[in-house]
Amino acid sequence: MNVTAQQAREAQRAAQQARDEAQRHQQRRDMLVALLHRRDGLTYAEIARQVGLTPETVAKIINPQRRGRQPG
Repeated sequence: MNVTAQQAREAQRAAQQARDEAQRHQQRRDMLVALLHRRDGLTYAEIARQVGLTPETVAKIINPQRRGRQPG
């Protein structure tokens, strides 16, 4: 295999591993955000401020079935 192709293949593998790891971190974050709301009774705004998210993102995490729905 060409050296440049091998380097590209290794870069692709590293990028996929990074995406997989980011997905695991996001799943853990989502679980913890939901726990803050359900167990601790924090509002979306309180969670957003403490975690560093927007209230809209918190709402999407807590109510995933509402993602992409248009009002009305």
